[in-house]
Amino acid sequence: MEFGVTGVCFTEYPWKDFLQAAVRLGVEAVELDVSDTAHCSTWTTELEPAPLVEDLKSAGLRAAAMGVPVDLVHADDAGIEAAAATVRAGMDLAFGYRSEVIRIPPQRMKPGVSREAALESIKKTCGACLEQAEENGMLICLAPDPDILNDLDAFSSVLDSTDSYNLKATLDPLELLRGSRDPEAVRTAIAGLIERTAHVVVRDGKINPETGVVTEVPIGQGDCPVEMVVSEAMGVDFYRPFFVEYRGSGDVYESIKEGVDFFRDLPNRLLAEAGIL
Repeated sequence: MEFGVTGVCFTEYPWKDFLQAAVRLGVEAVELDVSDTAHCSTWTTELEPAPLVEDLKSAGLRAAAMGVPVDLVHADDAGIEAAAATVRAGMDLAFGYRSEVIRIPPQRMKPGVSREAALESIKKTCGACLEQAEENGMLICLAPDPDILNDLDAFSSVLDSTDSYNLKATLDPLELLRGSRDPEAVRTAIAGLIERTAHVVVRDGKINPETGVVTEVPIGQGDCPVEMVVSEAMGVDFYRPFFVEYRGSGDVYESIKEGVDFFRDLPNRLLAEAGIL
């Protein structure tokens, strides 16, 4: 098992400090992000990738994914093409960093756009990017969200809209919980999506029993079936990094460290529970 951290959790860190933090955490990979404001303080998309790839290599790390914040929900063809252009530019940048995974963050509904229309917009935007993804061996990974891609049926409808291998899911149990507010529905989605997943972000959340609001908490302290994510992934020989992420309150670095340690020990715990170890 390999682990990674995401640059969006280290916005106050200069580039070299970000790499040192990743090394101290004992991870093998990082996820970069095309949004300059959502990343470590001295990294920008304008920098030449080659020397930074060498920095990563020297630190024993690699850029295994690239976050591309983009709104895929549009009511017109011009908006869809502009969004597709953003995704294609993200793929170009990721190619320079030798990353094959593009992570599209959660989407949001727009006033006057139905959920069905939003799903169609996502399908069209992704479809406009797949030729380049296939040519360059890139995987476009859609993250779940609270409003649109919030259950297995919606996710499957988008993934089934093409026979391309290059459109995949990002498995994020916290976003699935925010969409369903039901841990059992999250388990159903995980089981149904795991074989179509090429990117995993492991986060946890707690449901307020009175309001239904889901608040992010450190891994292992919430209602997300985080252990199931790893056990299901191991069952299909998932070979990419598990990105441990935390954007909640408190000490972010220590919370991520606890998450990495939690998962490092998980295979032994699962084997012990099965009576094998």
